[in-house]
Amino acid sequence: MSGPLDGRISTKPGESVDVQLSIINTGTMDLDLTASVAGLPTGADATFSSTEVDLDTGITSTVTMSVSMISTAQSGSYPLNITYSSVEFSQSLSLELQVADSVGLTVNSINNNIAAGPISEVIYTFEVTNLGSASDTFFVALDFDENNNASSWFDTTLSTSSINLDPSSTQAVTISIRERVAGAPTSGCDVGIIVTSSNDDTVSSAIGFKIIPIQASAQITVLSGDDSAKPGEAISGDVVVTNTGTGEDQFLLTTIGEDCGLSEIFTLSAGASSQVFSWSCTIDSGASAGSSSLTFRVTSNARSNYVVEEVESFTVEENWDNDDILEISFKDESLSMASSGGSSTTITVKNKANAPVNGNLFIIGNDTSLFDIILTPVNSETPSDEFTLANGQSAEFEILINSRVSESESALLSISATVVIGGVGYPAESNNELVIMIDGPELPPNGVELPFGVVLDEQQSISAMVGGWVFAILLLVLMNFLRKRRKIASVKATIEEAGEQEESKPDKKPKKKEEKTIKAHKLQSNECRMTPDNKVICPFCEAKLGVPRGSIPPFKFSCPQCDKKIRVVENQKF
Repeated sequence: MSGPLDGRISTKPGESVDVQLSIINTGTMDLDLTASVAGLPTGADATFSSTEVDLDTGITSTVTMSVSMISTAQSGSYPLNITYSSVEFSQSLSLELQVADSVGLTVNSINNNIAAGPISEVIYTFEVTNLGSASDTFFVALDFDENNNASSWFDTTLSTSSINLDPSSTQAVTISIRERVAGAPTSGCDVGIIVTSSNDDTVSSAIGFKIIPIQASAQITVLSGDDSAKPGEAISGDVVVTNTGTGEDQFLLTTIGEDCGLSEIFTLSAGASSQVFSWSCTIDSGASAGSSSLTFRVTSNARSNYVVEEVESFTVEENWDNDDILEISFKDESLSMASSGGSSTTITVKNKANAPVNGNLFIIGNDTSLFDIILTPVNSETPSDEFTLANGQSAEFEILINSRVSESESALLSISATVVIGGVGYPAESNNELVIMIDGPELPPNGVELPFGVVLDEQQSISAMVGGWVFAILLLVLMNFLRKRRKIASVKATIEEAGEQEESKPDKKPKKKEEKTIKAHKLQSNECRMTPDNKVICPFCEAKLGVPRGSIPPFKFSCPQCDKKIRVVENQKF
C-alpha cells in the first residue's frame, strides 16, 4: 500500500484535502480488506471512496481518502496510521497530517448608509472578526467611488487603520464623518471598507455603505395661551420645535410681524424635540380690529436655504369709544371777509378708532344761512363731503365760505359728522369752532376827528354840539339883556321907524315855482330799485341782497342766490 511520495497530508482548519492510496495484492490469495485510520486530531475527519476493497491476486486498486478539518481545529503535525485489513491479513501505511494555521476574517455592520451634515460628526461603526486559527493583524482601508467621490464633500476619519485579533475574536472600528462642502448627491456617495490579513495578503473582506447628505426639516408646534387683546396689550403662549430632518441640525427660532422677544438657537438630533419656549407679543398700537396673525420662523444652520414658518392667528379687539371715533378740527379758529367776498380754511378729519370708517361732514351753526359753503377734499377738484379712512388715517378738506350779505355780521360755525364703523353709525363733532367776521361797506362817520389827534365819538360829538348851542344861546340872551338896559329909548325909536317902513313897503307876491311833470318809470322783469337801507330785492328769487360797495344806480350785477342778472335803476322822486 502506498500514498503521497513525501508521506505528508497538508491542510488548514476549515478546509479538506484528498489523498490517493494505491493497494496492490502481491500475494497468492484473494483478499477482502476493510479500511481504517488512526491518529486523527480533534476536529479532523477522514472518509474513503471505498471502505471495503476486494483484491484478487496481482490486482491494484486506487482508493481516495478525504481529510476535512473544522475551522476551529488546531494547527500542528499529527501522525496517521491508515490500515486495510482482513481476518487473515493486515497492511498499514503511516502518513503525517500537517494542519497549517488558517487565515480568515469577516466584516459586517448593521447600517447600510448614514446621513451626515456640517453641524457635527456622525459615527459609522463596523466590526471585524478573525476567522483564522491564529492571531492576525488586519489592515483597514476606505475605498471611494470615482464617480461620486465622497471625499469631495465629506471628511472621513478611521478610528484605526490596523487591528490585532486573536482567533474568533471581534473588534469594532468607527469612521467619523462630517460634511465639509454642501452639494453632495442626494442619493448619497458610495464608500467601501476593505480589511486585509497580514498573515495572508490574499485574504481580505469588504463591505460598502452610503454617505447621504442630511435633509433639513422641522415642525413648529404653537400653543397659544391668550390670543385676544387690544392694541398695546400682549398675547402669549408656548412653542416647541421638532427636528423632522435626517440628521442633527442647529435651528434659529424667531418671530416676524410682531415683536415677541423670541430668538432662540438650539441643536436637535433627528427626531428630537426642543424644550418649551415661552413667547409674549405686544400688539402694535396701530393694529386694526379683527383677525390678525404672527409668524414663527425656524431657520436651519445645516441648510441655510431651509426655512419653515408657522402662522398663529389672534384677534385684535375693538379699541374705541362711541363718542371718540373721529377727531375733527378747523385749521383756523377765526376768519374775516368782506361782505362782497369770501375766505377759506382747511378741516382735518382723523380716524382714532382701530378700524376703517366712512361717513359725511356737515357744517352746522345758527348763522349758516349767511354763507355759501363748499367742501372739497384736498388734492381734488370735485366738491364732496364724504370720507373713507383706514385705521389711524387722516384726511383734509378745504372749506370755501362766500358771504351772502352786504352788511357787517358775525357767525359761529362748527362741524358734525355721521361716521359708520362696523356697519353701525355714530355721531361726531368738531373739537373747535370757527368764528367768522363779515366787514360791511363803509358808513358815514359816527364821530368827529379834530386836529392834534383829538377824536370824539358819536355821543361825545352830540354832547359837545348841544353844549355849544346852549352856551351861545345864553350868551345871546345876556347880550340882549344888557343892550336893552342901556338903549331902551333907542330901541323904541327903532321899532317905531321900522313899523313905518313896513307900512310903506308894497306887498310882494311870492314867486311861484315852475312845476315840471315827471313821468314814472315802469320796472322791467329784471329791474329793481334800492331800498332805503341800500339793499335790493331780487325780482326772480325775492332774496334781499347787498349791492357791491360804491355802486350808484343804474348798474347791473348777478344774484348770488339764483345767478340771474339784475338791473338796479334810479329811485324817482315825485
